[in-house]
Amino acid sequence: MIIADLKWQDSRVDLDLVLNDGAQTNFRQSIAANRCCEHVEFFVNGCTDYVFVVYLRGVDPVFVANGGMFTGEMSTAYTLTVERPQ
Repeated sequence: MIIADLKWQDSRVDLDLVLNDGAQTNFRQSIAANRCCEHVEFFVNGCTDYVFVVYLRGVDPVFVANGGMFTGEMSTAYTLTVERPQ
């Protein structure tokens, strides 16, 4: 099992986390439309190569639906924490 936590500062921006095998095949994608953080648990086979991909989905749809106007740079700092419990 692999546990990953993705956190970012700007709640107007929607980030997603994907576990990828490094050969362009996604194992699993995180839940979309989170506004600050994602917590996911992935199960992978032993001796499996993988990479995490963090990508910018866009402006948070809830923010826009509530009448928000996004101005400024489309970027945010983020932190990815990964652990493999025994």
